[in-house]
Amino acid sequence: MHQKDLALRAWRAAGLDRSDDPRVVAFLQRVQTAPGACWAELVEECRNRLRDQVRILFAPLWQSGDKLLRVNLIRAADPARNDEVELLLGAVRDCDAMRDEPELRAAVEKRHEGLLRAVASKPGLSGEFELFVRAHLAADKV
Repeated sequence: MHQKDLALRAWRAAGLDRSDDPRVVAFLQRVQTAPGACWAELVEECRNRLRDQVRILFAPLWQSGDKLLRVNLIRAADPARNDEVELLLGAVRDCDAMRDEPELRAAVEKRHEGLLRAVASKPGLSGEFELFVRAHLAADKV
Protein backbone atom coordinates (compact mmCIF):
# COMPACT_ATOMS: atom_id res chain seq x y z
CA MET A 1 0.00 0.00 0.00
CA HIS A 2 1.52 3.27 -1.16
CA GLN A 3 0.17 5.36 1.70
CA LYS A 4 1.30 2.88 4.34
CA ASP A 5 4.85 2.85 2.94
CA LEU A 6 4.88 6.63 2.63
CA ALA A 7 3.64 7.05 6.20
CA LEU A 8 6.24 4.66 7.59
CA ARG A 9 9.02 6.44 5.66
CA ALA A 10 7.84 9.83 6.96
CA TRP A 11 7.69 8.59 10.55
CA ARG A 12 11.15 6.99 10.27
CA ALA A 13 12.60 10.17 8.76
CA ALA A 14 11.18 12.07 11.75
CA GLY A 15 12.88 9.57 14.08
CA LEU A 16 9.65 8.23 15.53
CA ASP A 17 10.87 4.65 15.16
CA ARG A 18 13.45 5.59 17.82
CA SER A 19 10.95 7.37 20.07
CA ASP A 20 11.35 7.30 23.83
CA ASP A 21 7.66 6.39 24.00
CA PRO A 22 7.35 2.60 23.61
CA ARG A 23 3.71 3.03 22.58
CA VAL A 24 4.78 4.99 19.50
CA VAL A 25 7.39 2.39 18.57
CA ALA A 26 4.87 -0.43 19.06
CA PHE A 27 2.30 1.45 16.95
CA LEU A 28 4.77 1.87 14.09
CA GLN A 29 5.66 -1.82 14.28
CA ARG A 30 1.97 -2.73 14.11
CA VAL A 31 1.48 -0.49 11.09
CA GLN A 32 4.46 -2.09 9.40
CA THR A 33 3.40 -5.68 10.03
CA ALA A 34 -0.38 -5.36 9.71
CA PRO A 35 -1.24 -6.58 6.21
CA GLY A 36 -4.56 -4.77 5.90
CA ALA A 37 -4.37 -1.86 8.29
CA CYS A 38 -6.89 0.73 7.17
CA TRP A 39 -7.18 4.41 8.00
CA ALA A 40 -10.17 3.94 10.30
CA GLU A 41 -8.34 1.37 12.43
CA LEU A 42 -5.18 3.44 12.67
CA VAL A 43 -7.05 6.61 13.54
CA GLU A 44 -9.01 4.86 16.28
CA GLU A 45 -5.85 3.35 17.71
CA CYS A 46 -4.24 6.78 17.82
CA ARG A 47 -7.30 8.30 19.47
CA ASN A 48 -7.58 5.51 22.04
CA ARG A 49 -3.96 4.69 22.83
CA LEU A 50 -1.81 7.57 21.61
CA ARG A 51 -3.98 10.62 22.25
CA ASP A 52 -1.02 12.59 23.60
CA GLN A 53 1.10 11.70 20.55
CA VAL A 54 -1.35 12.53 17.74
CA ARG A 55 0.36 15.83 16.94
CA ILE A 56 3.75 14.10 16.71
CA LEU A 57 2.33 11.40 14.41
CA PHE A 58 0.40 13.91 12.28
CA ALA A 59 3.25 16.34 11.55
CA PRO A 60 5.52 14.08 9.46
CA LEU A 61 2.57 12.84 7.45
CA TRP A 62 1.42 16.37 6.69
CA GLN A 63 4.96 17.50 5.88
CA SER A 64 5.31 14.66 3.35
CA GLY A 65 3.36 16.86 0.95
CA ASP A 66 1.56 13.84 -0.51
CA LYS A 67 -1.87 15.08 -1.60
CA LEU A 68 -3.77 11.85 -1.01
CA LEU A 69 -2.16 11.31 2.38
CA ARG A 70 -2.96 14.87 3.42
CA VAL A 71 -6.56 14.69 2.22
CA ASN A 72 -7.03 11.41 4.10
CA LEU A 73 -5.64 12.99 7.26
CA ILE A 74 -8.20 15.77 6.98
CA ARG A 75 -11.04 13.38 6.23
CA ALA A 76 -10.10 11.22 9.23
CA ALA A 77 -10.15 14.13 11.67
CA ASP A 78 -13.16 14.48 13.93
CA PRO A 79 -14.52 18.06 13.89
CA ALA A 80 -16.06 17.45 17.33
CA ARG A 81 -12.58 17.03 18.85
CA ASN A 82 -10.95 20.37 19.57
CA ASP A 83 -7.42 18.99 19.44
CA GLU A 84 -8.02 17.55 15.98
CA VAL A 85 -9.59 20.80 14.77
CA GLU A 86 -6.50 22.64 16.05
CA LEU A 87 -4.31 20.34 13.95
CA LEU A 88 -6.47 21.03 10.92
CA LEU A 89 -6.42 24.77 11.50
CA GLY A 90 -2.63 24.66 11.54
CA ALA A 91 -2.66 22.57 8.37
CA VAL A 92 -4.99 25.03 6.64
CA ARG A 93 -2.69 27.90 7.61
CA ASP A 94 0.20 26.01 5.97
CA CYS A 95 -1.72 25.44 2.75
CA ASP A 96 -1.12 27.40 -0.41
CA ALA A 97 -4.45 28.67 -1.77
CA MET A 98 -3.82 27.37 -5.30
CA ARG A 99 -1.43 24.45 -4.94
CA ASP A 100 -3.21 22.89 -1.97
CA GLU A 101 -6.80 23.26 -3.10
CA PRO A 102 -7.54 19.52 -2.61
CA GLU A 103 -6.58 19.81 1.06
CA LEU A 104 -8.55 23.02 1.48
CA ARG A 105 -11.57 21.45 -0.22
CA ALA A 106 -11.39 18.49 2.20
CA ALA A 107 -11.24 20.96 5.11
CA VAL A 108 -14.33 22.78 3.83
CA GLU A 109 -16.16 19.48 3.51
CA LYS A 110 -15.71 18.94 7.28
CA ARG A 111 -18.44 21.60 7.65
CA HIS A 112 -16.80 23.08 10.73
CA GLU A 113 -17.31 26.82 11.06
CA GLY A 114 -13.77 27.55 12.19
CA LEU A 115 -12.28 25.57 9.32
CA LEU A 116 -14.67 27.16 6.83
CA ARG A 117 -13.69 30.63 8.01
CA ALA A 118 -9.98 29.77 7.95
CA VAL A 119 -10.23 28.59 4.34
CA ALA A 120 -12.43 31.53 3.33
CA SER A 121 -9.87 33.99 4.73
CA LYS A 122 -6.98 32.58 2.69
CA PRO A 123 -5.86 35.04 0.04
CA GLY A 124 -5.53 33.81 -3.52
CA LEU A 125 -8.36 31.26 -3.73
CA SER A 126 -9.45 30.56 -7.29
CA GLY A 127 -12.79 32.12 -8.23
CA GLU A 128 -14.56 28.78 -8.54
CA PHE A 129 -13.18 27.50 -5.25
CA GLU A 130 -14.03 30.74 -3.47
CA LEU A 131 -17.65 30.30 -4.60
CA PHE A 132 -17.58 26.73 -3.27
CA VAL A 133 -16.34 27.96 0.12
CA ARG A 134 -18.87 30.78 0.31
CA ALA A 135 -21.71 28.38 -0.57
CA HIS A 136 -20.67 26.15 2.33
CA LEU A 137 -20.46 29.13 4.67
CA ALA A 138 -23.94 30.25 3.66
CA ALA A 139 -25.39 26.74 3.97
CA ASP A 140 -24.01 26.31 7.46
CA LYS A 141 -25.68 29.54 8.64
CA VAL A 142 -29.15 28.18 7.87
